[in-house]
Amino acid sequence: MQRGGKKKTIIMDNIDSLLSEGFALHEQYLFDDAIKCYDEAINLNPDDFQAWYWKGCVLSDFYVSKLDEAIKCYDEAIKLNPNYFYAWYNKGKALTEKRLFFEAIECFNEAIKLNPTDYEVWRKKGYAFETLGLYEEAIECYDEMIKLNPTDYEVWYDKGSALEGIGDYESAKIMKERYLSSFLKTITASTENG
Repeated sequence: MQRGGKKKTIIMDNIDSLLSEGFALHEQYLFDDAIKCYDEAINLNPDDFQAWYWKGCVLSDFYVSKLDEAIKCYDEAIKLNPNYFYAWYNKGKALTEKRLFFEAIECFNEAIKLNPTDYEVWRKKGYAFETLGLYEEAIECYDEMIKLNPTDYEVWYDKGSALEGIGDYESAKIMKERYLSSFLKTITASTENG
């Protein structure tokens, strides 16, 4: 009985090492090598949701031609851990890249259920709605972003674009002026600080 536990510990240590190595290779832009590490971790334990997730990240971030494979990896990670926010979020991003906006919105909704305070998921969901011409829904997402992170000046531009979509040009102008003002303050501050 004790032997099996020791073997499992060794395998888990190997998986952790492979995931760490894969992540380091990923950070060094050695994507094929990173994928090999994640594949090896998956071979050792096909139920390791993180190995599936990280493989999906490499595929979706750096191999546009492999988005379908990345989505399958995210699906596997979600199947193994349905409460993994990042798998839902990144699957939504990959679906957005494929211009499958309704499916992406479904993923973003699941991610929001898990972490409603992550403002980036609201941005991606708003973008998907806006691209579909669903400007009111996009504005709701951008408003939620503003509540969560009022210092993100880019949201003012996004909201302004959605307001233009519904024909509210006066409000759109105010949002874009707010964006420009915040942007210029940021540039000025970074210039003054070196």
